[in-house]
Amino acid sequence: MPTTHDIKCQPDQFAALLNGSKRFEFRRNDRNYKVGDLLTVREYRIGSNTYTDRAATFEVLYITRCFDWLPNPNEWADWVVMSLSEPLPNA
Repeated sequence: MPTTHDIKCQPDQFAALLNGSKRFEFRRNDRNYKVGDLLTVREYRIGSNTYTDRAATFEVLYITRCFDWLPNPNEWADWVVMSLSEPLPNA
């Protein structure tokens, strides 16, 4: 059974996820992300520390561990790049 993770996202990156120009997330893997998990991405304004009313859910399709290909692998051991689906309807 997939896990659903709620994550914050800045407005410019949230818009890119919705319009399809961004189909990945670069994140610290502090939640043990797995292929098939769902990311509920919530638009968040850092300056005012507030959420907007916009959110979208994506499925994790592929995960690349950053230490496999970045220099200084120990610095990136906890980071991943996740390939995401299109926004899921009614998720």
